[in-house]
Amino acid sequence: MEIVAISTFLIMGVGLGILHAFDPDHVAAVGGISVADGPRSPYWRFAVHWSLGHGTAMLMLAAAVFILGFAIPAQLSSFAEQTVAYMLIAIGGYSLWRFYSGLSKGQNTDVESPRAITSAPLIGLIHGTAGSAPLLAILPASKLANPIIGVAYVTLFSVGVALGMLVLGTLLAQTFKQVGRVGALYQGLIQAAIGLFALILGIFLVLH
Repeated sequence: MEIVAISTFLIMGVGLGILHAFDPDHVAAVGGISVADGPRSPYWRFAVHWSLGHGTAMLMLAAAVFILGFAIPAQLSSFAEQTVAYMLIAIGGYSLWRFYSGLSKGQNTDVESPRAITSAPLIGLIHGTAGSAPLLAILPASKLANPIIGVAYVTLFSVGVALGMLVLGTLLAQTFKQVGRVGALYQGLIQAAIGLFALILGIFLVLH
């Protein structure tokens, strides 16, 4: 491959990574687990921790394909996809429970949950193994003769995912900030809406 072609291919990896970050199941998972702790949650920290887990899974798969010459078992991706579905149900249920608990007790739920933050890398790890990530990153790159280019592509893809997640975290933070000026109840409604979205999406994925 010529230098221009290689550069274009690698840049495409960043762009696809940014788009991949906004997959519905990613938005539901990261949005649901972060907003569950209320408007003061460190959204960017959830996004970064999730991205680290996602990138780790991608690079592990890339090393297995390009360096060790392994084929990724279809059962692995299928198992990860099912895990993501049930995980979304749990996240949605948790977010809705936090919202209901805050209403019934007349308390704010804007308390940072260390457990939720530390779970973000695991959620990202599962997401990196499942769904469209192998199709967007590993399958196109696996046709390259040079494993260095393949690993570089996956690395830049993961960087793009991280950038997209930072944008998502920023949007969540700004949304809660602006809505908070109207009233805390509206912040809670957004929290419940994202949780409901995660719950419904998880059920849909389980049934399909």
